Amino acid sequence: MDPAISGKHAGAGIKKTFGIANVRKALDASGSFHQSINGSFANLSISVNKSPNGRNGKSDKKLNKSSNRLAKTPVVDRQRSSDASGEGNNSENKKNNSLYSKSLTENMLGVSDLNSVRVLSFAQKPKGPPEGYQNALKVVYQGSGATSQNTASKYRVYPKSPDRVLDAPDYWSSTNVVAIALRDQVYLWTAHSAEIQRIPCDSPTDNLLYVSSLGWLQDGSHLVCATDTGRMQIWDVERVKMIRNLRTDDSERIAAMSFRSHMLTEGNRLGTLRHHDLRIAEHEVTKRENAHAQEICGVRWSPDGRFCATGGNDNLVNIWDSVNMSSTSQPVCTFSDHQAAIKAMCWSPSHSNVLATGGGTNDRCIKLWNVSSGTLLKSVNAESQVSALIWSEAYREILSSHGFTKHQLTLWKYPEMSKVGE
Repeated sequence: MDPAISGKHAGAGIKKTFGIANVRKALDASGSFHQSINGSFANLSISVNKSPNGRNGKSDKKLNKSSNRLAKTPVVDRQRSSDASGEGNNSENKKNNSLYSKSLTENMLGVSDLNSVRVLSFAQKPKGPPEGYQNALKVVYQGSGATSQNTASKYRVYPKSPDRVLDAPDYWSSTNVVAIALRDQVYLWTAHSAEIQRIPCDSPTDNLLYVSSLGWLQDGSHLVCATDTGRMQIWDVERVKMIRNLRTDDSERIAAMSFRSHMLTEGNRLGTLRHHDLRIAEHEVTKRENAHAQEICGVRWSPDGRFCATGGNDNLVNIWDSVNMSSTSQPVCTFSDHQAAIKAMCWSPSHSNVLATGGGTNDRCIKLWNVSSGTLLKSVNAESQVSALIWSEAYREILSSHGFTKHQLTLWKYPEMSKVGE
């Protein structure tokens, strides 16, 4: 058989059969080739012995080309087919995922675009607490270290000039009404409307010269006017009508009053401390004579109603326990560090055992006391007579008003007692 023809037949056998046995038969029939197999079609190699006429070289080239097409062509085609199929599947999967997400958003949230809404949000602003509401657990919250909704900011703006000037002793009510005493008349000024109303306290039978003290009951609709004749008139400010006239037996000037629920506590010029129950006809329930050696200038009940603080013209501050209020009761502690009369007093709204007091012209100091231990916590020179103190419920601050010599308002940061503004 001709080697060249045998080579062609051998190459055709390789293309058609792809089998090792058929390749061997074709090579054996030619008698001029030697093959070596390395274990796979990709590694199949064919060698040829050159003949003098050189025809075997051409047959070798044709055989190599046939084997290369056999090994490479099907693998490349399968690769391209697989890539094209994968790209089509990815595109289809993305489209299906987009449709599923849109359908889920519409069914669960009722909207077509999740980016335009918030998942967790109030449909409308929650209602605030009723006016005048006070949380009884405020002390527990602050003591536990929880963040309060009334935390003071580091920097804030405070007014440098007064919004209104009221040239008279005045007292605010819970209904935003100011009571102003001028001699034997009391005027009510409503803050939101600037309306002025007069209450005539000059009863023909009282022979009073002036109203010496004012106080609002907790409901804000009843005003107590104490006089220099030792009487206390209770007025319904809405009807402008006096509903009760309380009398005392010594007819001395009442300089200070404070309220605890239905109880009214007042101190007069003789240093007598009285407690009145406004629910009963015989209103005077306790009378403590000589509670101070001189006139009682200030009276304040603590927020929890346990202690009553009194300041006198004898430069003393006495603390009285509500569980032992009688004609012979003694103060649980007495503070004698002030060098002048004490009229200005206020209790901490968050610590019911901390009291702030302010001294008169010869003292000019604000002092903080712990009434449970009877110790002085802080003392600061206010540089003027201290006439009133207010402890802020929204910020850790104390506001003081002053008389001689500067006649100013000063804001203090508690407990450092550093000036915030003046």
